[in-house]
Parts: sequence; structure tokens; C-alpha cells
Amino acid sequence: MSQSRSKEELEKSAPTVCDLRVWEQAFELALGVFRIAEKIPLENCPGLSAELRVVALSIPSYIARGHSRATTREFLRGLYQARGALLVLRARLYLCGQLDLATPLELRRLDARRSEVSRLIETHVAELRGSREVAGLPTATTAPADARAIAREWAVFEDH
Repeated sequence: MSQSRSKEELEKSAPTVCDLRVWEQAFELALGVFRIAEKIPLENCPGLSAELRVVALSIPSYIARGHSRATTREFLRGLYQARGALLVLRARLYLCGQLDLATPLELRRLDARRSEVSRLIETHVAELRGSREVAGLPTATTAPADARAIAREWAVFEDH
């Protein structure tokens, strides 16, 4: 009996993106955002519903794309993109709250899920960076800490 496994057996046993808790939680977050977005009246905020859906769906999509490329560098890139999309989603959900387009309970639940996805992303990033340093990608210490830092960086590009 051979100790080696066939390519088909290895592919079947390899974890898919659906096996990752971070992807699962990101997908659940997207479902919750879709439920709120469908209730937003078009006459109040044209485009906001579609923008919420796009950014919410981009989070599990970035994770899936990075994971599918099967390299640490690309998986990290997908996780960083998902992390950025989480910041955009947070700002849009804040706007929904300020405009009374969602209940405080709905927003608290989504923010708790968003925080969990963020925590899981940071955990994966730390594990991947710890297993193999990847040059050229931002670390938690070099990435922007909040939306104000991102806005300051974008302002540099607007001046030119």
C-alpha cells in the first residue's frame, strides 16, 4: 500500500475558501447588509443601496480571490483588500444610521459581525506574516489605522 496520495485526493482534502471561518463570517455580513439595503427607499438615497451591496459582497470576494491564487502573498493581498472594504462598509453603515435608514439594533448586529470579520482577517494576516514574511505588502503597523488616515493619504493625490 502506497503512502503517497493522488492529486485528486489532495485536492479533495485541501481546504476551500468556504471552509475558512473568515470567509463564512464575511458572507454572513454581506447577507445582513443586503437585507438592510433592500429596505432603503430609492428616493431617499439613490445609489446608496447598490453601493452597500457592492462593498459588502466585495469583502468575501476579495478573501476568495486571494485564497484561490494559492500563494501567501496573494492571500495576504486579498485579506488587505477585504480589510479596506470593511472600512468603506463601516462608513456607509454609519451614514445609514445617521439618516435613520436602519434601526440601531440592526446596525449594532452588523457592526458586531463586521468587528468579528475584522478580527478574523487580522488573525489570518498575523498567522500568514508569521509563517513567511512577504516583502512589499503593508503590515498592521504600516497600514492606515483609521478612515482619517486614509483620507489624509487620498488628499495628497487630489493636490496633484
